[in-house]
Amino acid sequence: MGRNLKKPFLLILLLLYAAPSVFTAKKVCGAVLKSNSLLEIAFDDRTTRTLRISPALAPGEKRRIPFSIGTFDRVNYAVEVMGETEGLAELLISEFVCKGRNGNDMVELYVAKGGRTDGIALFSDEGEAALPSSEVSQGQYLSCGLDMKNSKGFIEIRTSANRTTSRILDKVRYSTGRNGESEASDAWQGEGVDVTKSTATRSVNRRILPNGGYADTNTANDFYITVTRGATIGGENNPKIFE
Repeated sequence: MGRNLKKPFLLILLLLYAAPSVFTAKKVCGAVLKSNSLLEIAFDDRTTRTLRISPALAPGEKRRIPFSIGTFDRVNYAVEVMGETEGLAELLISEFVCKGRNGNDMVELYVAKGGRTDGIALFSDEGEAALPSSEVSQGQYLSCGLDMKNSKGFIEIRTSANRTTSRILDKVRYSTGRNGESEASDAWQGEGVDVTKSTATRSVNRRILPNGGYADTNTANDFYITVTRGATIGGENNPKIFE
């Protein structure tokens, strides 16, 4: 009789120990695809767990990744992910116009590290845009039309068109005066860039560093508004500041 009681209990322990995708936290707060074979899941207790994806995702492939939370009372989840292109370029938002004439808003991207642009997408409060697939070199400038709010909002560059799990390559928040939202994340810190004085030709520019390259502290201090007719979308930023 004793042996018969122990066997089911031992079997349950073995099943719990062997389950590769069962976590003990209470609630899922988000998930980020770290690579085509690793998914990082964030929980409400401020911990993260890494789930290995096998087989690894192919670039552009969409797949639902299932996992569970809890031990005895399990809650099942599934996250949809999209495979990323290997060797992606590193891009910075170097200039933008959020008050374009007839709604022709523009974003300029600076290539901080060369690579592929396949799958990279831009997002704002008003829309999204995908970059064409190409090979780009460090120091190049790219320009892209993107619908934006003219008073406050955000711009993000992400590694894929799946905004839920893709990684952020760069982000900017902007607002009119203090009419915006503060943020505290790896992508942006503090209040947004004040775009009150910007126009269709007075663009918002990223500061050029004395030794070359662009400031990148993920704060509003990285940006300024250039002079009237000083916008240079598609080329090196105009260093003149509108007073």
